[in-house]
Amino acid sequence: MGVTGYELAKRRGCRSAARGSKDSVRRFGREGIEPSVASHGRASNDTTSAGPSGQEYHPELGTRELVAEVRHLLATERRAERLICRYLADRADRIRQRRDAALDAYADELHAARCFFGLGVRDTRERVRIGRALRELPHIERAFIDGDLPFSRVREVTRVATAQTEHAWLELAERLDMRALERRVATARAGRLSDATRRLRLVDPFLRGSALPPPLSPHEAVRPVD
Repeated sequence: MGVTGYELAKRRGCRSAARGSKDSVRRFGREGIEPSVASHGRASNDTTSAGPSGQEYHPELGTRELVAEVRHLLATERRAERLICRYLADRADRIRQRRDAALDAYADELHAARCFFGLGVRDTRERVRIGRALRELPHIERAFIDGDLPFSRVREVTRVATAQTEHAWLELAERLDMRALERRVATARAGRLSDATRRLRLVDPFLRGSALPPPLSPHEAVRPVD
């Protein structure tokens, strides 16, 4: 039996929002989503073109089929994660800007994500942040979709990359091992958050005042093959 948006909100302790959601059940449907989105979701669950096993587990797959299926599933996971981030960011903007009366019952995007999707604060904040960053980072987004960058690396570089520095950060994300990449990101963030004098001292020798990461040093580890 399906769960209405109202019932899901109530279960998550969102009673005030649940009262508002009850009034918009006709709009959002029984799963708390708009009918057009629900239809798209049903279409995506069609197993006739979802690879050799669809969404079921088959322990007797041949090696070639198994490899093809895992590749298909990983690609599907990447596309889904990217869309989740993008859509959560869009919904967060609608709530903050109060552009949709159906979302007025929610205090903020964190409240709405908990009520609609059961997502915690940390997951929501990260995905909203990444979704907003990807709007300005088409090359990093494409590398993620194509499988050249895993989600963990996308999560790191979107903390610091801008439209002007995207290519440099993408190169580092593809070349450095994860720990070295995390150090680079942490250094760049420290530079952003520090006072003007410290930022000048850390950034100017390499970047002439821009937000580009410094070039690779010989001792830094190169990313191993994933």
